[in-house]
Amino acid sequence: MIAHYGDMELGRKDEDGVREFYRTVPPKGDSIGPKELQKRLEIEEPEFEKWKRVLQEHELIGTVQRGGIKRLPRGDDDKREADYYKPLMRELRLNWAERRGREYHLRQRFLCVLDTSQGGRAAHGRWTRPDITLLGGKVLPYLPGKFLDVVTFEVKLKMPIDGLYEALAHRRRANFAYIVCIWPERDFLRDPLDPKEQAAMVAEATRQGVGVILVRQEDDIELWDELVEPVRHEPDPQHLHDFLEDHCKAGALEDLRDWLRRQDDDDLPDVTDDQLQRLSLTTEELRFARKIMEMIKPFEEDEDTLVPTKYRELANEEVRKQVRKTLKEANYIDTTQGGGIKKLLKLSV
Repeated sequence: MIAHYGDMELGRKDEDGVREFYRTVPPKGDSIGPKELQKRLEIEEPEFEKWKRVLQEHELIGTVQRGGIKRLPRGDDDKREADYYKPLMRELRLNWAERRGREYHLRQRFLCVLDTSQGGRAAHGRWTRPDITLLGGKVLPYLPGKFLDVVTFEVKLKMPIDGLYEALAHRRRANFAYIVCIWPERDFLRDPLDPKEQAAMVAEATRQGVGVILVRQEDDIELWDELVEPVRHEPDPQHLHDFLEDHCKAGALEDLRDWLRRQDDDDLPDVTDDQLQRLSLTTEELRFARKIMEMIKPFEEDEDTLVPTKYRELANEEVRKQVRKTLKEANYIDTTQGGGIKKLLKLSV
């Protein structure tokens, strides 16, 4: 099995560095000298060695004579469509969903990404099951009520035109529909995408209102190209309801119902691990942040405070200070004089 960034259990700050390191190594199999690579990355020696070590441990890069660094094969040749679901879902959940205009990750909003490739009722016919479904709920400050976006993704190897019509079939019961075309970067070099094939796909997708995402590396959203943005569709409410009921897991639907019922002045939900992973923290800082949030999770009253003596031994002062600052800026905690940490139960207006 090929390692993906999600398998590395890194804080976002370190993961971003590892991604940039890997992107900068030539994709053709050529090597690059460590000094040249470090110069291009514009980072100091300790960071360079740390990120290099992570990629070596996960067998994504290797070294050649005189210390040159090159990419190792990612093992894409024998992969099926289903093998891409997990890393794609992680990128959708942690990165795609937080882009401007979506921002489903915000604490007062709702986000759930599901593998729906095996769900649904066969009676609904062919092409009724999207591979991946994203539920994104919004609260907009200047508009009343809550808004739900149901986004479907049909995953295909290369760029088959019939995949586009499969995605179009999903659009009838969702707000947005995408076809995700997997064309690994290595394949781009030895089997380039035919410009006419791409143009035909783009033209037809635009005409049908279906989005097209070209993916050169499934676990790095910076190597995704959104060739066509989908047009929002407002399905019949009963069709949309039936789609959710047929394809989404019971737990996800209960979470969605809880979010729809929650009033603006209700207590905030607990911070999720996904929300912590999105913060700009090193791996060490992320570990400490997880411990802090776990320690204050039972707190229900505003006067409950985690005093410094309870967490001082868990990390050094620099890490403690950075994590407290980051969590407070994210509206995940409140702090008191002397370093106390309180659970943030409501957002200040």
